[in-house]
Amino acid sequence: MVRLKTSEYLIHCIMSDPYKPIERIPPTDEVSRVQRIESYKQDKRDQKEPSPKKEPPYFAFIASLFNKLFSLFQKKSAETVKRKELIKDLVALHDLFQQLIHQDRSHDPSYTQILSVLWQTLLVDCNQLESSLEEKDPAVLKFKLLLEEIDLYPPWEDHSLGFYLHKRAGTDWLPIPFMDILYSLHVEAKKSPLHNSLEKWCALIAEIQENL
Repeated sequence: MVRLKTSEYLIHCIMSDPYKPIERIPPTDEVSRVQRIESYKQDKRDQKEPSPKKEPPYFAFIASLFNKLFSLFQKKSAETVKRKELIKDLVALHDLFQQLIHQDRSHDPSYTQILSVLWQTLLVDCNQLESSLEEKDPAVLKFKLLLEEIDLYPPWEDHSLGFYLHKRAGTDWLPIPFMDILYSLHVEAKKSPLHNSLEKWCALIAEIQENL
């Protein structure tokens, strides 16, 4: 059966029976067509915007594990850099002690300045080493022993070598007692080449390096 348009439907009703009340007009083709078009557009939108897919539970676990491993790698890399810097500072201190063993550098401002600055650096290195290793780690224990022996030398003086190094002696000022302590270390090494404070400290430095 062919459906009539609205105008044709009205004419048909009037011509068939002019006195018959006009029945209620069913929905027009135009309205139906608009509804179909809107429905088609909505279907297209639904196809273009699919609901987001849920990631598998294991994907979040893998991502979390990767982040932890990356953070651990960064931490290990930073610790490696710190240890390399520490070893470099220890080698420099060993070299300064060897120079003082073979030559009197007690009155040399360039020597005392380097020694004083290096001492301040080693104090920082020791704190960093303690934070990255266990307190009873051999490297930490030997490093503390080295700094303590240098700090308290000579035990018979009111102001030790460590006192002057803490005061940055050798940089802006070069006190005579500080120079005398360095000279006494040189003389001790000359009198007893195998058993002296400088050689003992050099041996401790070597042991620290072995445990790093």
